[in-house]
Parts: sequence; C-alpha cells; structure tokens
Amino acid sequence: MLGDEGKDDDGCMFCRFIRCDSYPAILKGRMHLPSIEGYGKSGVFEVCKQLVTTVMIASIWEAACSVNGATLVAKDASQAAVQAAVNHASDGDIVRVPAGSATWSQKIKITGKGINLVGAGIGQTTITSAITTLFHNAPIFVDCSGKATRISGFSFVGGAGDQEGFVKILSSSGFRVDYCDFSNLTKRGVVAYSTATSWGVIDHCTFTKVSGTPQGVSVFGDGDAAWNRSLGLGSEISAVYVEDCVFNWPSSRDTACDIYAGGRMVFRHNVVNGEGVGCHGLDSGAYRSPVSWEFYDNVFTEGLEPVAYIFQFRGGTGVVYNNTVTSSHVGTSANILLTCYRATGTLIGHATYSQYLPWGRITGSNPYDANTDCYGYPGLDQIGAAPPTTPHNLSSVPPKNQNPPITHTTQGHQAAYAWGNTYNGNPMKMAAQRYSGAGYPDGSCGNANVASMIQEGRDFVNDVHMPGYSPLTYPHPSVGEVPAPPTNLRITH
Repeated sequence: MLGDEGKDDDGCMFCRFIRCDSYPAILKGRMHLPSIEGYGKSGVFEVCKQLVTTVMIASIWEAACSVNGATLVAKDASQAAVQAAVNHASDGDIVRVPAGSATWSQKIKITGKGINLVGAGIGQTTITSAITTLFHNAPIFVDCSGKATRISGFSFVGGAGDQEGFVKILSSSGFRVDYCDFSNLTKRGVVAYSTATSWGVIDHCTFTKVSGTPQGVSVFGDGDAAWNRSLGLGSEISAVYVEDCVFNWPSSRDTACDIYAGGRMVFRHNVVNGEGVGCHGLDSGAYRSPVSWEFYDNVFTEGLEPVAYIFQFRGGTGVVYNNTVTSSHVGTSANILLTCYRATGTLIGHATYSQYLPWGRITGSNPYDANTDCYGYPGLDQIGAAPPTTPHNLSSVPPKNQNPPITHTTQGHQAAYAWGNTYNGNPMKMAAQRYSGAGYPDGSCGNANVASMIQEGRDFVNDVHMPGYSPLTYPHPSVGEVPAPPTNLRITH
C-alpha cells in the first residue's frame, strides 16, 4: 500500500518516474497516447521497483496507459506460468510475460474473457512452438465471443505442429495482434475468424516463411451464416484487417495470406517479399468461398524465385487498388487473376479435388449453381457473387457436411473492381485466368470453362473506382484510437 511519503508499509522506496508524455517516443508514436497531466501526484504513477525490471518499465507504462484493468505479471515465460496468470485474469486485465525464452508443448487457452497478453517486446520474450497438429491446437488459442483480446510484444518461433496457427483466434470481438515477429514458419502464423462475433486487426507484425504450404495469415468465416449477412465493402466491421505488416518469403511457398469459408479480409499498407496473395473458393476442402476481400496500398517485391501470380482470387467479390508490384522474373502473371476451379475440368488438382466434392463441377444443371444459362452461370460463390444466398442453409454444420438444394441456388451480385495497380510501372488489371492442356473444358454449353463463368463488365470491372466505395479509416480505429487514462492500476505477481 502506498504511503504519503512515497513508501510502502515496509519502507520500500518508490521512484517517481515518467509520465505518459515522456516515455520513449517509439512507444508514444505506436500507441498515440496523450499526456495524463493531473492524474495522481504531479501526473506521475508510482510503481515499486521491486515488482518490475528496468527492461519492463516502458512496456508496463504502455499497457497501463491503454487499458483500465489490473496487471498480472507471469512468473516467467513458461507455458505453465503464463497459463496460471491467464487463469487469474479478469476482463480487461493485462497479463505481462517477462523477458526470456521458453518452448511450449501445450497451448495457452484464453477463453470466456477479454484480456491483454503482452510480452516484453520483439527479441525480448521469445516463445518456440513444440505442439502437435490437432484441431484448435495452437500455442495461443483464443475463444472469447463478444470480448476483445490483445496479443502484443512477442517473438514467436514456429514449429511443425502449427497447422492451426501459432495464434488462433476462434472468436473475439475487436481483437488485436500487434508488434509480434513470427519466424521459422513451416505452417501458419495467425488463424483468425471473421464472423458476426469475431473481428479485429493484425498490425505491425513480421512473418517469415521457411517451408511448407499453409499461409502466414489465414482468415476463416462461418460458412452459410457469412453468406447471409449483408456485404459491407469499405465499412466492413466483421472483417479481419491486416495492416502495416511485413511478409518475408525467402523462397516461393504458399501465399502470404488466404481466405476461406465466408471469411472477410482487408489487407492494406503491407509489404510482401517473395510471394503473392489470394483466396480459396468453393472448391478444395469443401469450404464455401470467402465473401469479400479488399487489397490496397500494398507493396509486392518478387524474390529470388518466380511465383505464378501476385494476386489470385477464386470466389466472392472485392476491390484491388493502388498496389505496387516489382518483378524481374519471366512467367509471373502481370494480371490480377480471377478463376473458378469448378470450371477447369481435371486440369487443377488431383483426382479427389478435381471433382470438388461435395459441390461437383459446374455443368449447367448442378443444383448448387443458379443455372440461368446453359453454362450454369452464376456458379455458387463465384467471382461477383454476394449475399444473400437462397436456400440459406447449404451446410448443416458450417462450413462442411453439405446440404444440397433441390433445384438451384440464388445469390446477390456485386462485380469486383480493380484500379490504380501497377506491375513494373505498367497497369495491372483483373483478368479471367487462362488455362490450356488436356482436361480443360472447351467452354461449350454444359462444359463451362473459366471464361464462360467470369466475364469483364459483368463479374469484374477494370480502371474504375467502385461506385459508392470508400475504405475504412486508416489506421484501423483499434490502432489509432486515443484511450482514456487508467483509473485502476495495480501490479500483481
């Protein structure tokens, strides 16, 4: 307990140190914090030196100035110590993980409460994954519907078991993953869900891929439900935003990001080195297509190895604008590719995927498609599709275990738009992806190909700003907001 003389009851001396307007400028710029002159004695908090190390001082002040909650400091960086602190935390609290290194073979679970899990900073608190590949098994697993969670200030070293991501956010309303470094990725860095109760932002993170096929960031939705919530391009609140991040792919692997199962993603102001971006469709994995995607103001630089494409979208709708691509390789597409795997015959995928079960191919009579012409147009969830979908329930347990319609489906329509993109200084435009080779449909009635299903002027538009579209404020409101001064600061070991 603090005494009037700046001592506790045991006589421990306290230091009167930094106000929020005088701690290191890098943190002030990062958090956009105001001065709190007038709070406490001379606007200065008093914190016992015996409870914190010098290394932790700046970051404790950062958290103290950003959240009205208690601060719990884990004993060390071990999984057991961090989980114990998480278990004792309440909504709004900060769980501080001190500097140090640890290997986790079990996950940290943050369930039912919105807390802030904060390390001592990149290069200070380092966690290495040694978990095994299991459903929902990620070193950090979050499920707190209706509540906000923040994960910040860590170096994460990936392991072979991170198929579900190093960080997996199944549900959190207004989550934030920021100022983290994800290295040695052979699987996923972050898996996050965009649903009616889960959305947030991933910002100021670095992802480095060394091998493997999954992406750096994977966004999932809630299947049928996502395809029956209104489209909100530009004002999309239930999306996962990825901004001000760096993706380093020393050699060409899977894409930097991907979207599945009705997911909604905004990817902006990022730097991608050595790889492309895109989304899944209504094809492999039995997932529904993503609903929407917005990619703008990003910089792409092709690495030592050529990649097949910088952009490829397989379903849903969105905008792609003001991106800059630099490449010295021959063979990389200079277009923003739009495709529909269900109209590629046997050309794409192995024997199982080429049938795209349970959806099947586009035939002109497949009940999963609208079948308004002899080709089957529009295909379910194809480029240009938008909510709502009738019938509503095509997946009895989203996003799988499908429930086929009796005759056909009906969906809304919103053409995708592209403008202001450049490839080596030249205009970069959307185009239906071209294929050739045995097994590719000829485009006749009942044998639709990609060109049959995706057409410029109908399903996508080039060189025109999407009418009525304006992007969400940058930086994301969760990043740029000015929080209220704290009123309940206490440090708990």
